Amino acid sequence: MVIPRLTPNLKSGEFKQYYFLKEELKDFCRQEGLKVTGNKGDLEKRIIHYLDTGEKLTEPAIKIIWLKNLQKSHSTLKSVKTSNAVKTK
Repeated sequence: MVIPRLTPNLKSGEFKQYYFLKEELKDFCRQEGLKVTGNKGDLEKRIIHYLDTGEKLTEPAIKIIWLKNLQKSHSTLKSVKTSNAVKTK
């Protein structure tokens, strides 16, 4: 299997299918003028957003996206728990 080069033309869906080293992610961020700080997950979120929109994410935006995803997961869990609850009279 050949891993594609990390370029601005790479689709985010394809990016998500492969494992890139943190150093590769940082190199890409430097080339594209994106922030290189944060953990690997922060870099991946920043790159995915950039590949999807062409926009450079700021740190607060990364945290907002993370929180929205967390809320979606939480509400999904809530609805699963609610739908599995036994109703009694």
